[in-house]
Order: sequence, then C-alpha cells, then structure tokens
Amino acid sequence: MLIVKIIKPELTVEAISHFIKASLGEPFVNTSSPTMQNIYNDTINKIPLIFVLSVGADPLQNLLRLSKEEGKKTEDVSIISLGQGQGPPALRAI
Repeated sequence: MLIVKIIKPELTVEAISHFIKASLGEPFVNTSSPTMQNIYNDTINKIPLIFVLSVGADPLQNLLRLSKEEGKKTEDVSIISLGQGQGPPALRAI
C-alpha cells in the first residue's frame, strides 16, 4: 500500500479497500444505505423517528412517499425541523 501511495496516490483508497476486503471480508468494505421501508420496519409508534442529517440530505420526500404507501394521511405525520424555538412543538408532537 505504501508503494501504491507513492507511485499512484489516487489509487490509495482502492488499495486499502482491497486489503480490508481480503483481510476481513466483503461486509467491512461494502456499505448500503437503509431504505425508508427498512427504517420504518424497525420502528414502533411510541418512539419518534429522528433523522440527524448531513448537509444536503433531505429524506422528506421519501418519508412522505412511505407514509402514502402505508396508507397514512399527510396530516398524520408530524414533521418538525428542529431549530430555534422548535423545542416546544417537538415536545407536543412526541
């Protein structure tokens, strides 16, 4: 890997991935994002679903599509973007 880093630095990540795959196995290299359906299947109605997002991530449309597929009305889904002053509405929704 050091030789790859010196000669072709752009291939370093690929070399590391190959090493990890050979040493530990495929699951340690390949990651998959859970689908909204998988997330929903792991929830219960007594615990709120909270998304902690990175910049540019917006699961809102996926969440609304899932609620429609599950036969829920849009008004039955409480969507609160936590920010300044949104603590009390979030507590009421919970």
